[in-house]
Amino acid sequence: MVVLCGLVMRLPLRAVLLSGVALAQVGEFSFILGELGGDLGLMDPRELAVFLDASVLTMLVTPLLMSWGPHLVAGAHRLRRLERMFGLRDLGGHAQLEPLQGHVVVLGCGVGGQLLMGSLCSAGIPHVVVDLDPDRVRAARALGMRASYGDATSPEILARARVADAAHVAVLLNDPEATLRVVRAVRKLSGSVPITARARFLEEVASLRGSGATHAVAQEVEASLELVEHVLVSSQVPLERADAIVSAARESLSARPPPR
Repeated sequence: MVVLCGLVMRLPLRAVLLSGVALAQVGEFSFILGELGGDLGLMDPRELAVFLDASVLTMLVTPLLMSWGPHLVAGAHRLRRLERMFGLRDLGGHAQLEPLQGHVVVLGCGVGGQLLMGSLCSAGIPHVVVDLDPDRVRAARALGMRASYGDATSPEILARARVADAAHVAVLLNDPEATLRVVRAVRKLSGSVPITARARFLEEVASLRGSGATHAVAQEVEASLELVEHVLVSSQVPLERADAIVSAARESLSARPPPR
């Protein structure tokens, strides 16, 4: 039912399938409804037992489905016929991008993506952003930026952004599994374009590099280093000395493999 509602609303197919997986369980409220149904004679004891067993089973399976959800929907972009049937690709529209070359492709238009786009605009560097949130895409276009709606894990969307002709690809997604798939997809389209990917934790850096990322930035590392520098400066350590300490710490983390 959740998937059907999402399709009717023309939401992105990947988001529809993930929502269906997340809401697959019957839920605790079913126990109350089942008990009321039994009291009212709508269900006999055998039917009620089967109903409750099924409810408990879905609740047990849902965490597993959630953990495997990104893998299950990894090939959602291949369902072309279903997408055309429900008009899913029309939500938010696609930017008609003029031929680009030597540009930066920004995948993800969250806070990090917006900061990067603002910096690229200030530097006069051509760029295009791709995001799955149509509101973000519309907001970026309203500011005069080249923005395209779509799932960045889709090779077709990446090809539309001309990643093969890009000077750099920046991956700023909040989904670590999607980030890995994007890096692999970009690398299949171009074996030479530099890819900088954002990771949440240091332990994810090795996987991103192994998948083809030129450089991977761990959020927990950079946030921690920023905190370290702030504490040092607040403790009357000269700024230059604090910068040197932070730089040495960053190099030390980069030199050794992340913990497993």
